[in-house]
Amino acid sequence: MLTNLKRRDFTVNAIAYSVREGELIDIVGGVRDIGSMLLRPVREVNLRNDPLRILRAFRLQAEYGFRFEEGLPKLLRKYRGLLRIGEEMRRILAASAGKVIRRMAEYEVLDVVLPEIKPMRGLPHFKFPVGSLLEHSLWTLEEVERYQPTREWEAKYLDEKLWLVKLAGLLHDVAKPQTLREEGNEVHFYGHDIIGARIVRKKTKDELRLSNDETKVISTIVRLHMRPHLLMGEPVLTRHAMWRLIRDSETNDGIASGGRQIDKLKRVRDSVYNLYEELQKPKLSRLVTGYDLIDMGLKPGPIFKKILGEVEELQVEGIITTREQALKYVKKKVDELKSSGRV
Repeated sequence: MLTNLKRRDFTVNAIAYSVREGELIDIVGGVRDIGSMLLRPVREVNLRNDPLRILRAFRLQAEYGFRFEEGLPKLLRKYRGLLRIGEEMRRILAASAGKVIRRMAEYEVLDVVLPEIKPMRGLPHFKFPVGSLLEHSLWTLEEVERYQPTREWEAKYLDEKLWLVKLAGLLHDVAKPQTLREEGNEVHFYGHDIIGARIVRKKTKDELRLSNDETKVISTIVRLHMRPHLLMGEPVLTRHAMWRLIRDSETNDGIASGGRQIDKLKRVRDSVYNLYEELQKPKLSRLVTGYDLIDMGLKPGPIFKKILGEVEELQVEGIITTREQALKYVKKKVDELKSSGRV
């Protein structure tokens, strides 16, 4: 038993109880360290032999608030290159992760877990006075963690998926380094949201081994994180634009970053939420179907989804309210497609 205890990761996990003797066995001072909330490795070799314990150190800090022994950060840096991703990262994000993830970045452990962030270290954020792009991303994760839900359904959603939203917040600008373009005195990152979603999808699916649903949540947030900002800049926030955001996000919260003009972003959020709740009421009855399109001479295909989607959008806006109006609109679209030779 004593040999086994010496092979444990940290002293707080190296305590046993002898049923025969009726007493604790604490050969490395684990009880004392628990009382001091101090995380101290049992032996350096134990970290080297099982690098996953590097992440466990941050997880124990995130979940229980342990502080690191003075020499522990040096060991975490020393063996970070041996690290492989595991369940520990999920648990870190599920706990109070903001300060801990920041410390992982400071010790460059995060660079091993998420090498995609490395180029973000030396790139200024340009728009926000918070240093590098990585600093902005860490700040975004912390803001996600501080966020207070405004609706009951939103609170339930975040209760289940907050750790995914945190990860999306950390990675939402991951494609900015490779999309950086300088045009005169201006800097642009064209398509960083779309490219970032692809990077995140591959990362979460192939390397982090997340489920299809979890991968979809994160990649969708990254893909849509600019949409609220664009809506904020519109002179009029239309039902059509809000409905498209709801449809594209499939009810996932697409707001992954905040910043300046936060009050305007909140107004966009509240307006979108109001429409979302309205749409959760009895569904709009479908005024036309694929059979109607077949009757008009169209063959089933992608064009069906496009036309029926346009009708649904017009229903949401209140422009089309009856089947007769819907059939008239669809017939006009079909005639245009036929005359142009596209069908």
